[in-house]
Amino acid sequence: VLTMERRRLIPRLVLLLTLLNGTGLLGMNLIGPVRADPPLTVDMIYAAKVRTDVRFGTTYLGYHVSNTDTRTPAPGLKVYFNEVPGQWYTNAQGWCIVQVSSWDVGRMNLTIDRIVSGGSETAFQQLVPDSSTVFDKVMIELITPEVRIGVDTVAPIRIDAYYASDDAPFQGELIFNYPNFTSSELGPRTYFVEDIDDTQYGITQFEIDTVEIISDRVNVTFWVEEDRIDTGSEAEFEWTAFHELDGAVFQGWIEFNHSLVQEEPGVYIYAVESIFDTKYDVSTFVSNTEQVVFDEVVVTLEARKERIDVGEEADISWSAHYWYNSEPFYGEITLNRDSVTSHKVGAKDYFVQGVEDPYYGLTSFDTNVVEVKWDAIYVELQAADYRIDLGQEAEVTWKGTY
Repeated sequence: VLTMERRRLIPRLVLLLTLLNGTGLLGMNLIGPVRADPPLTVDMIYAAKVRTDVRFGTTYLGYHVSNTDTRTPAPGLKVYFNEVPGQWYTNAQGWCIVQVSSWDVGRMNLTIDRIVSGGSETAFQQLVPDSSTVFDKVMIELITPEVRIGVDTVAPIRIDAYYASDDAPFQGELIFNYPNFTSSELGPRTYFVEDIDDTQYGITQFEIDTVEIISDRVNVTFWVEEDRIDTGSEAEFEWTAFHELDGAVFQGWIEFNHSLVQEEPGVYIYAVESIFDTKYDVSTFVSNTEQVVFDEVVVTLEARKERIDVGEEADISWSAHYWYNSEPFYGEITLNRDSVTSHKVGAKDYFVQGVEDPYYGLTSFDTNVVEVKWDAIYVELQAADYRIDLGQEAEVTWKGTY
């Protein structure tokens, strides 16, 4: 039994269904459908090298494509990339690998433009980052603070090697055109890197500087003014020096292996120990040697008598020779005292005060000291009895002292 209210609703419901049927909305799901994943999924990447030689180097980049619903490889797909012209295909395992190269230093990201399956473009989702490599080369800078050095001296070359893409320090070995930085020949030598061995990335491309270093040597000649001089005096040398490379006059000073003043007699062989080049800072040199004898006269004094009478002249003799070769000395000596006599009891020391050398002009000497005593005998007489009988023999004793 229909009530009055139900009777009123039925015509309205029929009218609504009629209107919906006329608009075509009848039978449609008015709740939006759940969005499905794309049929293809890019799930793995491939990069043969982290870094690749720029310009002439090649490497391989790629992606793996799977069927989204079955997660199985998707072979035979045409893949188009933004950076590489042409079309590329996925193989039986779902991989699409392409060869890439670049004339520019920097990172290359291989990006998928579209994928075609069965003649029509197919949607895909990429769950991995772009496959990429860095095209790179090694930059090598050679710097030297000195352009002229001595032969057989290690060239002071500072080496700065780094990767062009990010300035990171180069890891590996640099192979130069010479096995070492030392030259035994006069003249210029140009150093540069011939090859590199990159132990980190395998990069073989590099860009280099060259550095030219000149090897030179100073030639020193010196001579002594007098080769036999007094002990304690200064040896006097004259010298000249020039650069063997170009004959330029050496600017600087030299130092000898011995002090120019020697306090002990002896034979000294002088040689140049070091040079100081104020213009080129060259430290290598060649030089001669010179012998200098520091000599002195060795005088021996001798008194014929060490004790003589007061007023008597002392008899002092001497002999002398040169320390260096024991050659007899025929010059003159001067004693410390002019007088060789004394009129009172006492002792005097005699030694050499100076020498005159007519041959070598030496004034240095070594001498001994002699002592001469002027003396008298003091006699003291003593009698046992100062008054005795006439005819009795006196008993007298005596004592003598100097």
